[in-house]
Amino acid sequence: ATTRNAIVVIAGLSIFIGLYLRMQQRKYELAIMRLMAASRWQLMATIMGEALLLSLIGSLLGLLFSRGILLAVHNYTVDNYQLSITIPHLHSSECWLIASSMFIAMLAAIIPAIQVYRIQVTKTLHHA
Repeated sequence: ATTRNAIVVIAGLSIFIGLYLRMQQRKYELAIMRLMAASRWQLMATIMGEALLLSLIGSLLGLLFSRGILLAVHNYTVDNYQLSITIPHLHSSECWLIASSMFIAMLAAIIPAIQVYRIQVTKTLHHA
């Protein structure tokens, strides 16, 4: 359980760092969006939506990758040892894993989203 918790914390930190750096790189673009009448809430929703999308895509790719490895191991053991490995269907715990990764992504996106909310258009465009 300790290793699993550490992996979850590291994953959450990596999502936070990625979103934070991406927000810093896009500060000018976000200021222009504000200048073009995008509301602060729309910019926050954009950051939060990116976090959810990245989390969902990462989770689904992880599930596909794990199933691909299981299929390769299954084929190898059948060919070489005449042993069959059952490839499980989507388990409820995996659904909870996807949901928890999306929740962690939302938590990780809070600080970058707040910074986007507080963006000062004139200062950002002046220093660009």
